[in-house]
Amino acid sequence: MPELTFRASIASAFLPPTPDQLVKNPVIDDFQSTVVDRKTGIPVAVDTLSGGNADLKPQTSKSYNAGVIWQPRAEALQGLRFNAEYYRIDQRNAIGYLGPQVIVDLEALYPARVTRDSAGKITQVETSFNNLYKRDTAGWDLSVDYTFKTGIGAFNVSAVQSTILHLKNQYSPTLPEYDSVNFPSERDGAAKYKGNATVAWNWRSWTASWTSLYYGSYTQRGAAGGPESLQYYDGAENSAYIDAQGSDTIPSQMYHDLFVGYDFGRQHARTGSKFSSAKASVLDGLSVQVGVRNVFDKVAPFDVYYESNYYLSPYGDMRLRTYWLNVKKAF
Repeated sequence: MPELTFRASIASAFLPPTPDQLVKNPVIDDFQSTVVDRKTGIPVAVDTLSGGNADLKPQTSKSYNAGVIWQPRAEALQGLRFNAEYYRIDQRNAIGYLGPQVIVDLEALYPARVTRDSAGKITQVETSFNNLYKRDTAGWDLSVDYTFKTGIGAFNVSAVQSTILHLKNQYSPTLPEYDSVNFPSERDGAAKYKGNATVAWNWRSWTASWTSLYYGSYTQRGAAGGPESLQYYDGAENSAYIDAQGSDTIPSQMYHDLFVGYDFGRQHARTGSKFSSAKASVLDGLSVQVGVRNVFDKVAPFDVYYESNYYLSPYGDMRLRTYWLNVKKAF
């Protein structure tokens, strides 16, 4: 089957900690953090100690990939390429860090990282790097690319779509796995569906493209079945963000970008090793590009969790429509 290409691979990796991940901070951090003490349910401001950890172990992983490429030979479909690929990455002793609230929540697992005074009040939380027991992610990447020529120039149509099947984290062999796929506001979470499509045009010295970016709907922090829900609420929702949001999901979103460019090229030939000063033009080697991001000035969906982003989904740009100009001169 000459139109099809199959491929598969298994790879192992070994990653030791870097020097900065091994060196512990000698002083506490500049700013305090607020955590909720699960023993009392009371918020408290605490000092944090970040930095490296001399007891870190090397991180290891295994990666599995399998895919198929289809490139049809039919004359009408010349230039078409379709690729589908499955991946899975299994990490052990993953080097990372946990925020102060997570450390407090897992105090039984990390007792040396939580410091309490004689009255039992939390005064300091150590958030330095540590080895997480296990991380496991899998998904599909799909892409299509098609190039064809016409009397008004060459066109290229391309699209990429990514689907994350799971993003599992396990902090200890005695604790269950937590899947944070489609919970981007929770620990190590990300939206399940992302994609983009571009139509590009080239004709003589002109180039132009239109790109559409898509993000699927995702789930609000604390929704039933998410990592936070399973860890602290026996699978029920934490209504704090759900009630303020008015829903447990944030709708899908799409944005569009436009780009146009012109290359003046070389207007005059070289004379010896240098340009003839009499014939040199200011347009020689000049290229100009202009673009518009978020063409339709679309506001990102409301997401009550992202207070620092003015309660907007982080996948959108709070600046809304923006313009850019790039001028390049080559000598």
